[in-house]
Amino acid sequence: MATHEAGHSLGLEHSREQDAIMYPWYQGTRDKNFDLRYDDIAGIQALYGARPKTTEAPVTKPPTTKAPITKKPTTKAPITDKPTTKAPVTEKPTTKAPITEKPTTKAPITEKPTTKAPITEKPTPKKYKIDCPSGIEAAVIDRSTGWMFAFYGKQFYLVSRRGVKYGPIKVKDYFKTVKEPVTAAYIRSNDGRLILFTGNKYYEYSNFYPISGPRPVSELGVPANSKVDAAFYWKGNGRLYIFVGTKYYKIDERRNKMERYYPRTISSAWRGLPSRVTAAVTSFTKANGEQGPTYFISNDKFYEFNDKQIQVQNGYPKHIKSWLLCNSNQAHPQANPAAGSLFEEPIEP
Repeated sequence: MATHEAGHSLGLEHSREQDAIMYPWYQGTRDKNFDLRYDDIAGIQALYGARPKTTEAPVTKPPTTKAPITKKPTTKAPITDKPTTKAPVTEKPTTKAPITEKPTTKAPITEKPTTKAPITEKPTPKKYKIDCPSGIEAAVIDRSTGWMFAFYGKQFYLVSRRGVKYGPIKVKDYFKTVKEPVTAAYIRSNDGRLILFTGNKYYEYSNFYPISGPRPVSELGVPANSKVDAAFYWKGNGRLYIFVGTKYYKIDERRNKMERYYPRTISSAWRGLPSRVTAAVTSFTKANGEQGPTYFISNDKFYEFNDKQIQVQNGYPKHIKSWLLCNSNQAHPQANPAAGSLFEEPIEP
């Protein structure tokens, strides 16, 4: 009770989260070592700001100190000079002019590279060796098929746990009513429908069949004409969040309205993120059944988020190619199959 009243004295109002200290109804005696819930922390940070994130930059120094190890092979470089001193041995045959005719007879040897010309055809499968997109503007994981859809402009890529598998694929070939670039996407929890945003409008799809749209985003609880940049269910509390520009909204889906005290500034609550993001997605389920971490994307960089500490993990951001495994031997994409069979592959381990 004392903590609840202290919250009011600091400027907090009642919360809709039942496990929050600021919930309006008394929840019984708590242990003296209880932790504040996310909604309490987010409320006080919105009023007074978040504690600055501490970084442990020195941790990156040990590899730097080991850099001199690379100089040992450099010191052994003179060993390569020994064969160079023996180069005159090759000059002895040069004194025998007739020997120069042998290379002429061996002229067909130059044809070997010509016969090896097909080696240059290996890059030809670059049709199927997926190049990285220039960025990611929307991302969502379809739990029923196990694919992640990564949208960029009017195209999208299919990504498995092993990296990019297919793409780029034209959005209009599978989402026929969507005419503009997809800017955000999520799977609605109550009916499993795929929600695709194109700026201030959204579409509903079920198994690639259009259900409705375009519809105004104001129906979902955000201001009319808001250009939606990201939408996702945060694993920290299971609630829907929508990011618009430098601000974000927490949505009450029962009433299709934003929660009180919103919008808030992204950088004030999601510590370590840039002021604006282009996509957000909860990652693949882990082998032990635990839900993966939340990832935020800003153009061609991505951030892994520590959902317990509510801050970006150390060592981020990183380039999306290390996440999508595009332009990498670790991903083995195939030619795009015919439409209709593209999504029938089993979920990969």
